[in-house]
Amino acid sequence: MKKQRKKIGILLFTREDTDEYKRALRFKEEIVKADYEPEIFQSDLFSVFFRQNKLEIFYNTKKFELDDYKLMFPRYCLCNGDAYHRYSIAGFLEVAGMRLVNRPTPANMAKNKRDSLLKLALAGLLIIPTGINYSQFFFR
Repeated sequence: MKKQRKKIGILLFTREDTDEYKRALRFKEEIVKADYEPEIFQSDLFSVFFRQNKLEIFYNTKKFELDDYKLMFPRYCLCNGDAYHRYSIAGFLEVAGMRLVNRPTPANMAKNKRDSLLKLALAGLLIIPTGINYSQFFFR
């Protein structure tokens, strides 16, 4: 018989002295109300190793037991420019078998207006006249 997973993880990409951490505490309260055990994780305490074509994930130097968790909520902000690459730990967790809610990859794809514009225009959909200026100079 499969064991019932009672833990739900909250994966943070910020420190404890931030507003995002305070918002995560609100998530923690709701998880408790739903009769689960919340656990907050800091992204920079994870380590990922590739051994014999398998992922091994550690948290704070201890092997991370994915089977103990029902799911995990990554809490991220895509407004930090290149910060998206910091979210790779969420992808590693997902590949290893963790169920993620609020995955960064689809959110980043939806946020990328440049690529969306290109796909829509090439698919023949009407778009507003748009230009992308890669130069530091403005055309008049």
